[in-house]
Order: sequence, then structure tokens, then C-alpha cells
Amino acid sequence: MKKTAQVVKHELQEAIVPTIFFFISFHIVAVTKALMLKGYGVTPTGVAVATVGALTVAKAALIADKLPFLNRLSGLPLVFTVLWKTAIYAVLVLVFRCIEELVPLLSKYGGLGAIDHFVSEVSWPHFWALQIWLIVALILYNTVSELDRHFGEGSVRKALLGTPAVKR
Repeated sequence: MKKTAQVVKHELQEAIVPTIFFFISFHIVAVTKALMLKGYGVTPTGVAVATVGALTVAKAALIADKLPFLNRLSGLPLVFTVLWKTAIYAVLVLVFRCIEELVPLLSKYGGLGAIDHFVSEVSWPHFWALQIWLIVALILYNTVSELDRHFGEGSVRKALLGTPAVKR
């Protein structure tokens, strides 16, 4: 039983930072989307979708980090690893966002008709503007994550959030 509790505690500790990061990022995207759509009288999906999206992406990032092909560039300079991971995560986020846009259309139109409406009803400039926001957030996340891995786990967190050095 102690081993199970240790595993759960470890998983929760690993999930805290990406969850908080993506929680903030997805809510920035939700606010951006709300501001863009306000002039059109469209009610965007809200906090619940942003929160679920953040939790989903954070857990997907943790799972993806365990995949061997994701770390295949780890011997190269960090920029390559950051861009590789960002590309993989961006594809996952793109799929998630397409599903997010498609689900309401499926309930409204049903079946294959929803796909036709998906192509015609989605505001593509808005969609890509939000996708760019998320890619920038992914680049930031992967950069900090790789710097932390490079300099030793917890080093970036300690540098950013640790106790300040004492002035003499």
C-alpha cells in the first residue's frame, strides 16, 4: 500500500507544474477567443473547456515525455529537442482543438454533415490565431522543461521560485 501511495504522490508532483502552466495558457487562449468572438455575438466555450483542455494537455505531455521517440534528439543541442517536442505537442493540441470545434457541430448536425459544417463554419483566422498562442506556450513550456532536465531536475524551479541569494 505504501508503494502505491508513493507512486500516486510522485505522479501528482510531476503533474503540478505542467498543469498550472497549461491551465494559465489555456485560460489566456479562452479569454482571447472570448474577446475575438464578442463582436460577433458568438458565445465561446468557457472555463470548463479551458480547464479540461489544460488537464488533458498536461497529462498528455507527461505521458508523451515517457515515449522513446520523443526524446530521440536528446543528444543534440537543446533547440532541436525543444522544437521536436513542440512539433509533436502542437500536432496533439491541433487534434484536440479540432475535436473541440467538431463536437458541438456533431450534436447540431449529426454524422458526416458535421464535417461539411466544420469546414465552412469554423472561423479559421481565429482558429489559427489561437493555435499560434498555444504553440508559443508550448515552446516556452518545452524550453523551460529541457533547461530543467539539462541543468538537473528542479534547478529551473529553484532558480525561479527558490529562496533569493543573501546580499552581503
